Amino acid sequence: MSNRLGAFIVSGAGGGIGLAIASHLAALGHLVYGLGRDRAKLQGVASTFPANAFSFSTVDLARADETHATINEISLWLKSCGRPLLGVVNNAGIFDRLSFQQTSDAIWERQFNGNLLSAVRLTRELYPHLKAAHSSAVVNISSTLGERPIAGTAAYSALKAAMINWTKTLALEWAPDQIRVNCLCPGLVDTPIHDFHRLPANDPARVSAHQAQPLGRMGRPEEIAAACEFLLRSEWTTGTILTVDGGISL
Repeated sequence: MSNRLGAFIVSGAGGGIGLAIASHLAALGHLVYGLGRDRAKLQGVASTFPANAFSFSTVDLARADETHATINEISLWLKSCGRPLLGVVNNAGIFDRLSFQQTSDAIWERQFNGNLLSAVRLTRELYPHLKAAHSSAVVNISSTLGERPIAGTAAYSALKAAMINWTKTLALEWAPDQIRVNCLCPGLVDTPIHDFHRLPANDPARVSAHQAQPLGRMGRPEEIAAACEFLLRSEWTTGTILTVDGGISL
């Protein structure tokens, strides 16, 4: 990424890790196009950014027709802003805590569409823009559960593991085009995706979540954003799986 100012696409930008990544990139002077399913959240995000720094589309990336229409919107935005597409961050995903016996075909299909195929489809359609930048990057946000699953996460963990493998394959295939593809695996990060996020600081569930980490606390979205920036910026890093988890996977 060097010191070029460019444009970035961030999915799941309405909150949590996606919002932190979008904010981090905008603070560096880049333009960000956020994707999400909740228009009100995205409008709220846009109101906190400098003028023209954050644009967005409301889209369900699990739907091919909506994704294709959004790609057209992104293409027009890139043309109007006059900046190269330096990176895509596939952060959007869904999480269900269910035992394997509770997971129906419909739940597996929902997890597949939401946690893998949506990212695959978006990245594939943005390929021409990434190639045209002559040096660009894709960062897939997986999870430590994709490396080391726990009970009650069969579908989610399996799809996050598939994302890790897809990252490596894409890194090999797109290297000749100078498109770097890396994967970031966060551990337990204090975001709204977890029920305990809304609990008081002294609640036993929150305290236990902090104490589960060797470093004594959960991660913050801003720390994941900083790691994501490294993978977007590093011009000799591709096919890397970067675990940022406070040591919990040890």
